[in-house]
Amino acid sequence: MGRVSFLRDKLRMWGKGGRLQPSEILDVRAINRFLLLCVFLLAVILSTNISMSIANLNMMPSMKFKIPEGVKVAFAPAASRLKDLSFYVDKMRQRDIFKMGEKKKDEGMPEAKISQPQLADAVAHLKLVGISWSKDPDAMIEDTKVMRTFFIKRGQKVGEFKVQAIFKDKVVLSFEGQEVELK
Repeated sequence: MGRVSFLRDKLRMWGKGGRLQPSEILDVRAINRFLLLCVFLLAVILSTNISMSIANLNMMPSMKFKIPEGVKVAFAPAASRLKDLSFYVDKMRQRDIFKMGEKKKDEGMPEAKISQPQLADAVAHLKLVGISWSKDPDAMIEDTKVMRTFFIKRGQKVGEFKVQAIFKDKVVLSFEGQEVELK
């Protein structure tokens, strides 16, 4: 109450010592007229802004850049050090995230070639279940020995066999340089 008492005293002195009514301090009609004028002006500004926006919808902005005369500009294609996306995808597929380091090869023993019938017997437990055809196709191969289905892409391995290619009707597997087909 102490904070407002000085204002009350000033109002009493200004109002000839008596108590002032709110209508005597503020002219409500004048305030209402002022507010009505503000609303009218805002309505005019809004309507002109909308009409200007509608008129400018048909005009497209010019995106042409002008080069001053006498200035030579040479446009060279940006040379990229990046290789094609398939290179990186193949590298990813060759990695085994559960084993560290490079895959080791036995250098002391020469590779023994397996005959085609032996290779067919080694693949006998693998069964092609399905192929999902797309830009990067997937194949479903079931290993009947371990009762497990593998979802694989080109470059991945199923046991000792590496997937060389996936076609619409077959999958080509390779083992020690020899290829065999699953249909």
